[in-house]
Amino acid sequence: EKHCMNNLLLKAVTDMNAKQLREERGGYNGIDSLTSDELEQYQAFEDMVIAMIGLNMSYQEIKAMAFRNKKTRQRSA
Repeated sequence: EKHCMNNLLLKAVTDMNAKQLREERGGYNGIDSLTSDELEQYQAFEDMVIAMIGLNMSYQEIKAMAFRNKKTRQRSA
């Protein structure tokens, strides 16, 4: 479950999962290759996901929310 969430967060921030990030940028777990901006986004998403898990939301619901937020952020950027 944690691994799935990690990949979901990485994908929401960078469009790549941990494996793809390792291949493209090096590092051990994907998170260690994030830029400071990406890391900030990752941590914001992580807080959101932890809250959603606390509300017993499903992985699918969390995934939908993460990617919806991503689109909103890109439009406002």
